[in-house]
Formats: sequence, C-alpha cells, structure tokens
Amino acid sequence: MPNVRRGVVVLGPPAIVALLGIITALGVRRERVETGWVTHSYVVRGKIDEAFTVLRDVEAGVRGFVITGDTASLLAYRTRLPAAVNAVNDIRALTADNPVQGARVARLDTLVTAKVAEFHAVVAAASAGGLDSARTLVRRSQQRRLVNNIRTLLARMDADEAELLGSRLRNVERQRRIVILVVVIGTVVATALAWLALQMLLRGSRQLESQRAALARNRDELLETTEQLKARTLAAEEANRAKAQFLTTMSHELRTPLNAIDGYAELIEMELRGPITPEQAQDLARIRRSQRHLLSLVNDVLNFARLEAGRIEWDITDVALDDTLQVVEALLRPQLESKGISYRRDGTGSGVLVHADEEKLRQILLNLLTNAYKFTPSGGEVSIHCEADERDVRIKVRDTGRGIPADKIATVFDPFVQVDRHLTGDSQQGVGLGLAISRDLARGMNGDLDVTSTSGVGSEFVLSIPRGGYRSKTPSPDAADQSL
Repeated sequence: MPNVRRGVVVLGPPAIVALLGIITALGVRRERVETGWVTHSYVVRGKIDEAFTVLRDVEAGVRGFVITGDTASLLAYRTRLPAAVNAVNDIRALTADNPVQGARVARLDTLVTAKVAEFHAVVAAASAGGLDSARTLVRRSQQRRLVNNIRTLLARMDADEAELLGSRLRNVERQRRIVILVVVIGTVVATALAWLALQMLLRGSRQLESQRAALARNRDELLETTEQLKARTLAAEEANRAKAQFLTTMSHELRTPLNAIDGYAELIEMELRGPITPEQAQDLARIRRSQRHLLSLVNDVLNFARLEAGRIEWDITDVALDDTLQVVEALLRPQLESKGISYRRDGTGSGVLVHADEEKLRQILLNLLTNAYKFTPSGGEVSIHCEADERDVRIKVRDTGRGIPADKIATVFDPFVQVDRHLTGDSQQGVGLGLAISRDLARGMNGDLDVTSTSGVGSEFVLSIPRGGYRSKTPSPDAADQSL
C-alpha cells in the first residue's frame, strides 16, 4: 500500500495535467464546432434577410417606375435582382442538411422565380409605353400575393434558424462551463496531490538523513572491522608462512633419514654385509616399499607447501605431448600388467606440442594414472584420449573403477580429502594431496583439471593445457593408437 500511495502521489499531478490537457483540447474542439454552427445560423439568417430586402427594394422600384415613368426607379431592379436569386441559392446550400428547411427552400425558389418573371413582364410592358398594361400586371400581382407568401415563408425559415441559433449558443455556453469546471477540479486535485508529494518528499528527506547517519555509523563500524580483519589477515598470513616454512623444513629433515633407510636396505639386499635369507629379503622389500611410500608422502607435503607459499619455479616451454606420455606410461606399465589392467591411448598424434612445464606435466599425468590404477580392479581398463583445437589440448584419463559418489565430486580436489579410502583395500594410500597439487599445477600453467564420474561405472579426469606449436617430424603410423 505505501508503494501504491507513493506512486499515486508522484504520478498523480502529471497524469492529471495530461488529462486536463486532453479534456481541454477536446472541449475547445467541441466549442469550435458549436461556434461554427452558431456562425452558420447567423449566415443563414443573413441570407434570408438579404433575399427579402432585395425583393422588397426591387418591387418598390418597379412600382415607382410604373407610377412615375422615371427609369431611375429601376436601379434596384437592374443591379440587385440577381442578388436575390443568389441569396436563395446560398440558402439552399446552407440548409442542405435540414430536410424541413430544404422543402421550404424549394417552395421559396418557386415563389422567387415567379416574382422575378413578374418583375420582368411589368418592366417590359412599361418600357414599351404601355403603362396601363403595366399597372394591370401590378394589380394582378397584388392579387396573387407572391410577396406576402415569400415574406411568410422567409419568416418561418428565419424563426427556425433563430431557434437553432439559440440552441447552439446554449451548447457553446455549456461546453465552456464544462471545460472551466474540469480545469478547476483538476487544478484542485493536482494541487492536493502536489502538496502530498511535497509532504512525502519532506518525510523522505528526513528518512534519508536518518539513513545517512546510520550509514555513517555503519561505515565507521566497517572501517573498524576492516582494520581488525587486516590485522587478522596479516596474522593468518604470517601463520601460513610459518606453517609452510615448518612443512618445508620438516619435509627436508624427513627425506634425509628416509633416503638413508633406502640406501642401507639396498646394501643389505645386495648382500654386501653378508648373505641373507629369503625371509629377510622379503622383509627388506617391504621396508623399501614403505620407505618409498613415505618419501612420496613427504614429497607431496613439500610440493603442497611450496604451492601455498608461491615458491614454485616454472619452466614453461613447448613440450612434446607424445614423449611425455611415453615416459609416464613406461613408469606405470609394470603395475598395470601385474594387476591385469588393460591400457590404451588414442587421439592426437606425436606432433602435438603443449605449452607447459614438462616436469610438472609429467607429475600431473603420473598422479592421474596412478589414481586410475589404484581404483580400477583387475580386468578393468585405463585409457587416455587426447583432443586438440587451435587453443587447447585436452587429455582425458578414464578408468572403469568404482567411480566417485555424486556427493563427493565437489571435494575431490580439496587438500587432504580421500574419497572412500576403504574401497580400494590398498594400504599404500596417500594423504589426499595428489589431486589438489595436480589442479594447482595445471592452473599454474594456464590450464585446468576437472572430473566427471558415475558411481559403479568409472571416472574421467580432463586435463586442459594450452597448445604449443607443431613439431616438424612426421607422426609415426601407430601414434594414434597405442596399447599395453
């Protein structure tokens, strides 16, 4: 309701002014029409008066000529008689829309024609010297009473036009009063709405002033909060730097004894310290596997700490995608064969280059294929499909494993997140940094890493990398489809 009232108050005065303009224009137009009809009535009455005056003057002149024989009395006959005929024609045209007046005009035309013929006959007789004959014609004319009939007919026509004139004058006056009334009422309403609008503007001004004061207080509070957030942000950044420094230092410190463990285990396994039993050889193999797993975890933590601290160095060049894939495939071939997992690669040929850091691209691909290997059961399949356009190369790593539940897909790239660890039965699980590191590395090379998965069917990770130039060598025939 307040919005409706505000809209009425704000838009009311302009709407009323527009309505007043329309009504006034229509009223003025109607008044002009009525005024035109008033003028029409005045013209008709003028023509009626003109016709009778001319006939009367002509008749008086003709009678004077018959009585005195003075030709000067025929001035009106000679000069004004056509005016009477013209007046009748004008009356006929002006009253064409009035059937009653039209019938009277037809009768008037007959009477005037007869009277004009009579004038001509009297003048002709008098001019020929037959004054007695002319006087006889005049007496006959008086007996026919043409002038009286014309006078009576014109009086009726004039009375009707006078009545019409009165009605039309009243219409004009009524239209003027309506226009004046509308203008007065509209002006009062517009004034009232304008007053209400002024009151609303004053109230709005007071509200704006109150809101301005509240905004000023909120601004001061926000400034204070911003300062506090800056201080907390600086403290958090300092803590993050300290954490990164701690992880880096710890990772370096852990790598040294782990490398030593691997070295001593390898010496013992090589029987440089003396012969070992088969059971001891199996234990040494387990020790070395555990050492490598721990070293991989430490390397992941170290790489993640470097990424967070922004201390990664990049060597972006044009890298042969086929060569990089062959290196990664060679590293994973024994594990895939031992688990009975088939592997194939198809798509772009060996001439395709990507604009990337070769070491980090290899690390991403190794992480993706390792995950595919871990989550694909024996008898399954892991594949790589490559697509390229003018700007990007997309490397799709697919597997037929158990897939990722729909409610977990959004978190697979978060640090320290492991999806359904118990599903693989693999004791050599990581700490959940591989995918997080891979996506950060891909984005650091102006690429990206995404995933689609269907639970129970498998997963597809899509690595997008900017495309480089083309190599000049001719692709090998089997480069488009390689299988293990």
